[in-house]
Amino acid sequence: MALGILLLSYPLAAEEYQLLTRAPTDELHPLVFTPSEQAWINHKHNLVMGIFRYDSPPFGMRNIRQEYEGLSADYAALMQHQLGLPVSVRMFDTPDEAWTALSRGEIDFIPSVNAFRDDGNFVLTQPYASEKPVLGIEMSHTEPLPQNLENTTVAMVRDYLPLEEVRRYYPYAQLRLYDNYQDALSAVSFGHASVFLGNSYALNRNFLNDLRIARFSQMPAKEVGFALSKRDPELLGLLNKALASIPESENLELLRQWQPNTTSLDQWTGKLDFTPAERAWMKTHPAVNVVLYSGDKAAPISFIDGNGTLRGMVGDLLSVVAIKTGLRFTFSTVDTTSELLRKVNTTEADMFASLTPSPQRALEILFTRPYLRSAFALTVRSNNNDIHSLPDLRGQTLAMVKNTGVEAMVRARFPEITILPVENEKDLMQSVLDGNATAAVSILTMADYQIKTHYATRLKIVATVGEQPAWISFGVGKADPELRGILDKVLISIPPIEIENMANRWRPSDLVVVDNVWVRFRPIVMVSALSAGVILLLLAGWTWYLRREIRRKAALRRQLNDQLAQMRTLVTSMPFPVSLRDNQGRLTYCNQRYLIETGVKYDEALGKTMVEHPGLRTPEQAAFYHRQMMEVIATDKAILEDRRYDLWDNPNSSIGITVYQWIQPYHNSEGKVIGVIGGWMDISEREALFAELREARQRAEDSNRAKSVFLSTMSHEIRTPMNAIIGMLDMALKKGRQGQHDLQALDVAYESAESLVGLIGDILDLSRIEGGHLEYHPEPVQPGKLIDNLMKVFQGLALDKNISLSKQFPDEPVMQVMADPLRIKQVLSNLLSNAIKFTDQGGVMLSLQQHWDETDDVVHFRIEVRDSGIGIDTTQQAALFRPFSQAENRRSGTGLGLYISRSICENMGGSLTLESEKGQGTCATATFALPRVNGTQESKDDALIQDEKLPVMRVLVVDDNAANRMLLARQLSWLGQEVELAEEGYQALSLWQQQPFDIIITDCNMPGLSGYQLTQILRESEEEQGRKAAWIIGFTANAMHEVMERCLAAGMNSCLFKPCSITSLAQALREAQPEGTLPAVTAPEVNDDVDRQMETAMLQLMITTLDEDLLRMHQLHLPEHRIQIAELAHRMAGSVRIARQNALADACLALEKQCREDAVLQGDFSALLTRLERYAEQLKQVETLGEIKDA
Repeated sequence: MALGILLLSYPLAAEEYQLLTRAPTDELHPLVFTPSEQAWINHKHNLVMGIFRYDSPPFGMRNIRQEYEGLSADYAALMQHQLGLPVSVRMFDTPDEAWTALSRGEIDFIPSVNAFRDDGNFVLTQPYASEKPVLGIEMSHTEPLPQNLENTTVAMVRDYLPLEEVRRYYPYAQLRLYDNYQDALSAVSFGHASVFLGNSYALNRNFLNDLRIARFSQMPAKEVGFALSKRDPELLGLLNKALASIPESENLELLRQWQPNTTSLDQWTGKLDFTPAERAWMKTHPAVNVVLYSGDKAAPISFIDGNGTLRGMVGDLLSVVAIKTGLRFTFSTVDTTSELLRKVNTTEADMFASLTPSPQRALEILFTRPYLRSAFALTVRSNNNDIHSLPDLRGQTLAMVKNTGVEAMVRARFPEITILPVENEKDLMQSVLDGNATAAVSILTMADYQIKTHYATRLKIVATVGEQPAWISFGVGKADPELRGILDKVLISIPPIEIENMANRWRPSDLVVVDNVWVRFRPIVMVSALSAGVILLLLAGWTWYLRREIRRKAALRRQLNDQLAQMRTLVTSMPFPVSLRDNQGRLTYCNQRYLIETGVKYDEALGKTMVEHPGLRTPEQAAFYHRQMMEVIATDKAILEDRRYDLWDNPNSSIGITVYQWIQPYHNSEGKVIGVIGGWMDISEREALFAELREARQRAEDSNRAKSVFLSTMSHEIRTPMNAIIGMLDMALKKGRQGQHDLQALDVAYESAESLVGLIGDILDLSRIEGGHLEYHPEPVQPGKLIDNLMKVFQGLALDKNISLSKQFPDEPVMQVMADPLRIKQVLSNLLSNAIKFTDQGGVMLSLQQHWDETDDVVHFRIEVRDSGIGIDTTQQAALFRPFSQAENRRSGTGLGLYISRSICENMGGSLTLESEKGQGTCATATFALPRVNGTQESKDDALIQDEKLPVMRVLVVDDNAANRMLLARQLSWLGQEVELAEEGYQALSLWQQQPFDIIITDCNMPGLSGYQLTQILRESEEEQGRKAAWIIGFTANAMHEVMERCLAAGMNSCLFKPCSITSLAQALREAQPEGTLPAVTAPEVNDDVDRQMETAMLQLMITTLDEDLLRMHQLHLPEHRIQIAELAHRMAGSVRIARQNALADACLALEKQCREDAVLQGDFSALLTRLERYAEQLKQVETLGEIKDA
């Protein structure tokens, strides 16, 4: 079939191109047109085809002669021939301009359009070609591409495919659009993009030849046709008619010209019929390790280039395998055939790339079907003209790769030939060249490459060996027959012509061959260059050494000068005097501070000793300093010491300073002492600070000793009131059993208990005084009665020491005032206690004086406590008013009393002073300025003693502890009140809703609904229902100020602390005094038998409640039940507080606090349980609460 070049001319415009075609037209048959078709053709005259500025190979390309060629140009020329209408080509800058021109009718059709472009306004002819997009990558790319190209940069020519269509298949790819194929392919070659998406023609024609097909894209093949407007149905029919008239042979010929790989590429996309075992193997082995010869030992079949990329025919074949199977290949290299076989046999590698099968090798390796047919070549030295075939080698040595396919034949036919086994093709050539063998048998393809590349003038091929060809195959281990099946199926699927094309692509003539002159003279040049290099290297090394030594010495000089300058700067900048002297004590250098401190000038002192130029030092000190320097030089031992110096302040006086002085010897390079360096620092201020520190430390130690004495003597201080309490209660109990009531003994015991509370409160008062939070609770007080009661308490102490205790009151009645009786008792108790304590003979006198003005409501009291004791030295009296301070003749005591008493007096508008002389006794004077109370208002205690009548009120008692409920009910009944009892908060809430109560007394901490929560609910309900507010009193064993604040914040009116006396309870009821209560009644007479029955019942309740609580406590464990343990500890504190077991109650409250703060220890918990169990046993052995001892 003749081919010609047809150039169809059209009047050229600025943007017009000629149509260049290679399509033959001699086999086309003329078309027969209908009358309407012929009329349309006659009317049309010519067709205009619109193209874009950018090429779209292989369909359309422009050249420098303004010619348009390609597959689309050939089909346009064929349609021109069949329709008889000339086709002109008009170029547009952008695709949009071309499509706009088509819609306006300025052009007739656009070539190379696929179905993706169809937007409803245009129509496509029948396709004249199809194309499946491929994914191209760099040759060196070994990692598998993500299936959906996630996070992969993809280069694509603009308008090659619609963007929305590409994103539908690859939504996570990062698309980069380029104006032409050259830019898109270069982006991948130079690393600006990872993948090329386009047609295989452009990829295979890449001018760098460094890209390969990774796989076909997921997008379907696109059919290519001509696009024209839907308004030209006649033209559509004519174009389809012309395309249909082209014979199939003509279509195939055009495809072979422009898409030579189309057929094979289509076959590569077909599915292979892999067995289930093969599919499973590929799933578990996504990466296959291929072992091959290193360098170019197996070139051109396989070799690794300078970039580490596999090249050669094997590289092309494995790319096809990757496309067909999805497998990824990694590569490792070896130098010898033995190592190659060993790696595959031991599964270090999955397969090898190239080897000729042989019966020996087949025993340990599975070979695939061969992919290359070659021959065995006989190679000799170029100057050997005697060897032409194997028979010429009898009696000589023949080199061949171990166990090659032709070895058995040579051994059988030519036993006279000695065979030299080698490890690879390159060693074969070298063995002949080195004379170890006369000739070598190798694979023709590899031998041809080796000779042309490395041994062109030294070796030659003289013949082929054997009748059988040299087959080259892949090989796998015996354990991987599935891999061999996979490779076989892929090799069968590749058309032979395509394998032939791959082989031709890597012919030795296509590869770079080393120049013959270089090969010939390479050894000489290399030896000469090496020798010259060594000589130059030695010369350069010697030059470098000399230059380095010169630079090093210069650097050393600069370094020494720099160090000298640094040392001078260092010494000069020191803030204290420094001087250097030689071995004779003469000054060689000093800093500016030395000149200032000594008052000398540098020029005058230089070269002189301290004795010759003492400066501000006295001559004696200068001489002493000089002797010290000479001693250091002689002994080579430094002197470091603190010393005091006198410096001349003026010619007639001097000032003393304390300095830290050092004199250090310094040596020459031989270690000999050549002088001293010395100086001093003024530490006068430091010494003063040390003196102050020592004094402060002494004060702290004195204070600490006072605190220690306080802790050790606290028990002794408590014995005084405790002795009165125990003694009086013992007498009252004995008389009570005989039917006698000793109220005086009970009064004394009660007063002593209050005194004990005050004493213990001293410690709390100390912290409150220091924090400014000492509390006062004023009430009407008769100081005369208060002093009388107090004197009764201390009367026993005075009698024990056989001294007198007397009082002196004014003639007129003592005025009644508003004051805190507890605080006044606290002051007077301390003064009386101290007076009795420090008086061994004589006695103690308390005198009271009062003064007031009729116009003033303030009464001024002066109370003197005078004793005949040991007295206090005047210098020690001021210290007694500091915390934890006592006189030197201290006896038992805390050292807090006077400090607290003075603070109380000052807060009550008065003062506290001491007058004393050593051995003459002491007079302590306390003054108070207190508001006067008009009339004869009685104190609370007197009111209760006289059994003042209380109004009858309805009282609701809420407490989860039965003993507490019984005690409160008993006390309230004694006070004549109506009582209702509730065991817990919800029951109390129910009772309150049924009937009103004047007063509600509730325990603060109860399980379920606490007293705080109950109060809040009641207050909210009262407000919502408009009910009268009840008077709510909190009841708790924790007598802390914070608890009182929490009660008031919750809505309570006041708070009572356990244990609660009838006096405190009556006062709390009196404060309520709600309106509308029942008339006041007199408290009923209490029958002793009924009283004892109530006490017995309460004791039994306490035993039952305590047993239940202990049982529950034993069932709980730390730390998981710490909240429940805290609630039980609080409940049990209330129980033991009733029996006035305050220490045990405090231990329960401490455990509660530790549990709530998550700081409790198992040992503390166990110890408290033991104490509670011991207390419970003690309860069961007594008849009355009064018999219980401290637990």
